[in-house]
Amino acid sequence: MLSARNPLPYQPLLKNEEDARYLWTISEDGSAVSRALTGIERVFAIYNEDLYGQNCPFMGACLNLDSNKSTRPSFTLAELTSRAIKAISHTRWAYPTVAARIEDRVNFVYKIENASDVDDWARRTVKVVEADGGWLALREKLSRTTKIPSDDGDFCLFYLIVNHKDFSKGEISRFDILMHLNHALVDGAGIRTIMNEFLERFASPLPGEELVWGNEIRGLLPPALLIEKEDEPEFSNDETQGVPVKISGGQDVGLPVYRPDIHAPSSANRGTLLVTHTFTENFLPKLLHVGRAHHVKLSSVLHASLLKAMYDLTETKPAANNVYRGGQAMDLRNGYLYSEYCEKKKYVNNAVAFQHIVVPCMLFADGGFWKAAEYIRDEWPTVKKKGITKAGEKLAEGFLAIQENLKNATSMAPTKPNTCPYFVSDPPGSQLLSPSYKVEDSGVEGLEMVLESYQIATDQSQRIVSARSHSWNDKLTLCLVFNSTLNPKEKMQEFLDRWVEVVEGVCENRYV
Repeated sequence: MLSARNPLPYQPLLKNEEDARYLWTISEDGSAVSRALTGIERVFAIYNEDLYGQNCPFMGACLNLDSNKSTRPSFTLAELTSRAIKAISHTRWAYPTVAARIEDRVNFVYKIENASDVDDWARRTVKVVEADGGWLALREKLSRTTKIPSDDGDFCLFYLIVNHKDFSKGEISRFDILMHLNHALVDGAGIRTIMNEFLERFASPLPGEELVWGNEIRGLLPPALLIEKEDEPEFSNDETQGVPVKISGGQDVGLPVYRPDIHAPSSANRGTLLVTHTFTENFLPKLLHVGRAHHVKLSSVLHASLLKAMYDLTETKPAANNVYRGGQAMDLRNGYLYSEYCEKKKYVNNAVAFQHIVVPCMLFADGGFWKAAEYIRDEWPTVKKKGITKAGEKLAEGFLAIQENLKNATSMAPTKPNTCPYFVSDPPGSQLLSPSYKVEDSGVEGLEMVLESYQIATDQSQRIVSARSHSWNDKLTLCLVFNSTLNPKEKMQEFLDRWVEVVEGVCENRYV
């Protein structure tokens, strides 16, 4: 039996007594469970509160209904709403993290509630919105006007967006979903897993007898800090010579500072935009083939392409000692956690590490590309041997110490490179999402809910630009996410267009 003196059923190995604070523990009255935030989680919480949502992730998805037995299958508005409320409740059952809260920037708290309270939470969490423009237009609006947590204190929100025409007719055959939550709770893999669970439960709810509220707290898992392997993970490195160029102390450069008059994030400058490009279906296999021929993985190819696009657009070319000091995300589930937590559909907590990858600008001179891609590839073995979570906690401790001494946290120096984009190469969506979901109890034979497309991004209140890539249905998508005040959309579109051109050039073997 669970009690206030006993942590939840898992027992990760504690490296020291101080780590016990990161174990979920039940309150004396049994009404809640809580644990302390790790340093990295606290940084994300501060980013959200003091930097106007910086780094808060969102995921938008476009769906339609399909059936080989009906010409135009549809949901009524009541059915759409009912299914959504039930789906988020059942998602909480599988991943109670979605209902956790952050208190005083230092603690996660999960309130143990009965079925009626859970239903109230679900009705607050899910909103059906009548609007044209889909999730993308709603996200732009919300990035200027809303915050996490909500006025009710919730840290995870779902929006179902229906266009005006279908909403007025009450026959909904297409709709979008937008999920918005706090990065301290989950990372990119976690948000995709939660979205997949929501879609599965929307299409096929769990039997009611399976839900015994209170037992779901067994799904509250420990932070990555407690479950990182002690030994260094095994990984393979292609046997190539790499690039014998190392520049230390070089000045880092990046995109232009378009608004030098704005020095710190503010409520007046809120607003996140994104621009995307999706290649044709036959493009990705060709690009993968070219990368394999050079012994370079897709993530390094795309990262080098991003930096080359920036190099090509720079009017004054960087000096010999200039570097691109960009960041790249790494999923700790890829062999860095104990094996039972490396299953992405089990562990949805924040398990991502951002590493600085410093690339000499001179590698892109005279049409250069592959030396830069190989350089990025060869940087990763060094990064991977650093004790990733521990290193991240030390950086977080430094950030938190500085933050404690600041009267106004919005004046803090950015911890990421100021103008060089950071890059996130998401794995193929097929690893965590389904192309379609069979809809049960709809009254329409053979009804399926088809996931047409999706995009993950993060809110941006700082000058830094977030670049992402992912593939879905064998199509590669590139995306730039940026603050709309600090980075003009036309400049970001130009940057994206050049990134696309470089990737196409790589596929056509234009570069040396």
